[in-house]
Amino acid sequence: MFISFRYVELIFSEPIVFEEVIQDFSAFRVHTNVEVITEFDSSSPILNDLWRVGLQTRLNNIHSYFEDCTRERFGYGGDIVALIDSHLYSIDGSSLLKKVLIDFINDQTIEGGIPATAPFVGIMTNGPSNKAGAIDWQLVLPTIANKLIEFYDETQFVRQFTSSLTKHIRYLLSFDFDYIKMCSLGDWGSIDEKRDGPVITSPDQEFCSACSYSIILQEYLAVMEQLSEDALVQQLAKKIAEVNQTILTTYYRPEEGCFGEGTQSSYIFAIKAKLLDRKKQSDLAEQLAQLIERTGGIISAGIFGMSWVYDQLHRFGYKEILFGWLTSLEPLSYHSMFAETGTLSEHFPLQDQQSTYNGSLNHAMFSSYSAWMVKKFLGISFPEGIFKKVVIRPQTELPVEKVTGSFKTPYGKIQLQWKKVEEMIIGEIVLPKNISYEMSFSSEDWQIEEHVQEREEHQELLLKMTRK
Repeated sequence: MFISFRYVELIFSEPIVFEEVIQDFSAFRVHTNVEVITEFDSSSPILNDLWRVGLQTRLNNIHSYFEDCTRERFGYGGDIVALIDSHLYSIDGSSLLKKVLIDFINDQTIEGGIPATAPFVGIMTNGPSNKAGAIDWQLVLPTIANKLIEFYDETQFVRQFTSSLTKHIRYLLSFDFDYIKMCSLGDWGSIDEKRDGPVITSPDQEFCSACSYSIILQEYLAVMEQLSEDALVQQLAKKIAEVNQTILTTYYRPEEGCFGEGTQSSYIFAIKAKLLDRKKQSDLAEQLAQLIERTGGIISAGIFGMSWVYDQLHRFGYKEILFGWLTSLEPLSYHSMFAETGTLSEHFPLQDQQSTYNGSLNHAMFSSYSAWMVKKFLGISFPEGIFKKVVIRPQTELPVEKVTGSFKTPYGKIQLQWKKVEEMIIGEIVLPKNISYEMSFSSEDWQIEEHVQEREEHQELLLKMTRK
């Protein structure tokens, strides 16, 4: 029995009539039975394709854990980090996340490090110690713990692993910064990566690696705050301040207002690591947006930068750049990536040359856009967790005429649709009665009329927006 395959070769000992054999040959698209909880549809065919292909490629690679791809079949921690928000906003991943958290803890090293894959299979590229993965791949442990707490309200489940999480923190804090900053792969999978023989270097790898150390400590700070581990919170906060100051001193070029070599990845990692205050972060986002525009609207970041760029650019008002990148029909685009195979691949197709190396054609790591499509475009998000309040904020100003979608919560299904009719936007939102909500629209140019209808099991919000 083949668990996961893309192509099959049949070899017979004697000539046969293929049509007679194929009648008895069956293949099934299979994956772990996770529940798909989100629906998305719009008047844009390419957005619909993006949603369908991203979801299907992720499902193709879930077989009792978050598989890297069918070629490797390993549960890489870095890939899980890059995709975790898209999983949260498309499937009920609570049980699987618990299982994967335990998988990594079970393979924690004696020193406290976390392997690059769970189970450990011998891969430890750029890891700081024996059997441990690169720092950005070790980010998987606090990231899963944080999502279980913040999104699924599973604080008590995570609390039972406090000793293992603490052991990992002690391990991370035991290294000298000048050493640990080299123990990372940077923004892996970037269009801008370079190859020298067997060695692949990510853009601004040393700077992004230094940021990865700060980012993993910040992720742990959030976990320990939720677990009320006050002594560790203070220790982590102090260390993060020291690390960020060292990064600023070492890599910041104030005359140009950028870090390292000024690549797209460096801007994204700098914002993610919170190296500057909000005003200067806004300046970084503006420079990043200008850099993307100068490169023809192409976002060239790797799996981490691509995962984080959607929220970061959207937060500072550059949603049009994101929309343009996702809907591009140029040779270097998502559309070109899935046009031939119907799935996402490990690398973007490059014009006039091959990718840095040949990768998997059934690889989900660049499907991180799916979370943005639900949270920011459709407009259903849970910043305080799925068990608390839903924030409804659809992006009606982007050039799409109609959007429809839903999200299944433990209390029932949230349904949302809106469409543009001449100078009006008409919307309908159906909410479970026992879920609180906050609704807003990004544009101040509209007059909103809201009418709430109470039903037996849900409440309906009928909206009509007209130009002021």
